[in-house]
Amino acid sequence: MAFFEIASLCAFYGKAQALHDVSLSVEKGEIIAIVGANGAGKSTLLDSVMGMTKTSGTVTFDGSVVTLLASGPTIFFLILEPDHAIGGLRNT
Repeated sequence: MAFFEIASLCAFYGKAQALHDVSLSVEKGEIIAIVGANGAGKSTLLDSVMGMTKTSGTVTFDGSVVTLLASGPTIFFLILEPDHAIGGLRNT
């Protein structure tokens, strides 16, 4: 069983569907990156997992189905500019 799993996630902005049937599985200790072109849905995916957009589907965290992640400091994400990511982290 995955430590964090998204199953059949669909996200909507009003009546417009932004994500369709997205699934993702992450094992404990695994590090992943969400990459894609401008407008591909990266931010929408993260917003959906954090409960900030209207969605359907299932999010499971450590074996429990999560209904609203925005209620506590369970998951967070950090956005770095590509030119500064490596040098900035090494110099910190």
